[in-house]
Amino acid sequence: MNRGFIKGTRAPFSYGLNRVWSFEYEAIIECIRKRPWLAHIKRMEQSYFRTVALEEYQSNPWYTCGEAAPLLGLVDHNAVQRYIKRGWLRADRKPGAGGLGQYVIRQRDIDVFLLDDPRPGNRSWWMKAVRKQTLRRERQRQYRLRRKMPAVDWRGRGTKVKHCPVGRESCHQQCPARKESRCCFRSRTGTELRWLRLRERR
Repeated sequence: MNRGFIKGTRAPFSYGLNRVWSFEYEAIIECIRKRPWLAHIKRMEQSYFRTVALEEYQSNPWYTCGEAAPLLGLVDHNAVQRYIKRGWLRADRKPGAGGLGQYVIRQRDIDVFLLDDPRPGNRSWWMKAVRKQTLRRERQRQYRLRRKMPAVDWRGRGTKVKHCPVGRESCHQQCPARKESRCCFRSRTGTELRWLRLRERR
């Protein structure tokens, strides 16, 4: 609220000494879309908000300095912080780290950094090959971890994997109106939900 990440309306009542705020549904979705790293996906319950955060993580993952160090071919995470302070690598801050905020680096910013690496010792073809191999291994590891996350169906509950009529590993559900059936399945990149509209039932 103080940083302007989300817009809210103060309620006409209070809870003891604490202020009470109300938030619109669209405001919460907008906050998650713009700053998904504010959400703790592992602590969130099975809901649509968690699905939105997972979709943003699938499209453009975010890492801490320690997680981004192997992607940059580094061992010490302090070197990542030096790159950020020098302006070489773009990063955001989220609450934590003793009030100063913890650095958050997105995958797109890492790709931009590697395309035009400002480090003098990493412009040779050998170092570029090593970075590409390290980046490939780290992405494979992150991919395997994301595959273990459960998906969420349209009712906000975890899906049970069944046989899907479209030939993919998915959960075949029926819409509340019972006029058509929908199928949500795990995409190849992880737990992102894809909805397929099947033919109407007679």
